[in-house]
Amino acid sequence: MEGVPGLPFGAGAGTPDPGLITDLLLSFHRAVRGRKAGTQSSRYSRMVQDPLEDAARTAASTAVRSGCESLLSSVDEARLDSLPVIPQHGDFYPANVTMFRGRPHVLDWETFGAIDLPLYDLFTFLVALLIPSEAALATLGQKLMAEVPAAVRRYTDGIWLTDADADLLLPLSLVNSRRLMQLDGRQKFVARVDRFIEHYFEHREIWRTVFLPARSEEHTSE
Repeated sequence: MEGVPGLPFGAGAGTPDPGLITDLLLSFHRAVRGRKAGTQSSRYSRMVQDPLEDAARTAASTAVRSGCESLLSSVDEARLDSLPVIPQHGDFYPANVTMFRGRPHVLDWETFGAIDLPLYDLFTFLVALLIPSEAALATLGQKLMAEVPAAVRRYTDGIWLTDADADLLLPLSLVNSRRLMQLDGRQKFVARVDRFIEHYFEHREIWRTVFLPARSEEHTSE
C-alpha cells in the first residue's frame, strides 16, 4: 500500500512467527477489553444466532447444518455473557499487517468493533496464514502447525479464557467471519469461508488439533 512502510506479514525470508502477532493482539485487546461495540442489536443475536442461522440456511452440507443447529442450541445468552467483550479489528489478515524495522503495523480499521468475541482476530489471522487457499485444507499449513496451539494458549492465558471458551470461539469465529464478509458484499470471500466452515464441521478434531491448545483427556471427545 502506497505511503505505508514495510512488507506484508510473512513476505520476508523465513517462517512467520505467530507468537509476534499473538503478543500484538494481547496488548491491543487488553486495552479495549470491556468496551461495548457501537450497535443497537443484542450481542447474542449478532455474535451467535444470526451468523449460525445464516451459515446453516445456505449450507449444502448436512454436517454444517446439523453442526450449526447443535451449536446454537448449546449456547445461550448466559454462556455468551461469560465471555469478555473485546472489540476486534475485524479484518485482521496477513495482508493488513506490515512489518517495518522488526515491528508489526496494523492497517484497515474500518470494521473495528463489528465483532466483539475474544480470539476472533487471532483465529481469523491464523486460518488465513495456514490456509491461504482451499487447496491448503489438505495440509492445514503443516510448517506452522506446531507453533499455533502455543500461540493460542498464550492468548487464552493472557485474556483469562478457558479451553472450553477457545473450543467454542473457533467455530463462532468462522461463522462470524462469513457473516461480516457477507454484510460487506465480499461474496468471493464468503464462498471461501463456506468451504472452511464445511471442512471444520466435517473434520472437527483436525481443526481442534491444529488451532486449539493441547487439551486434557476429558476434552478430547466430541
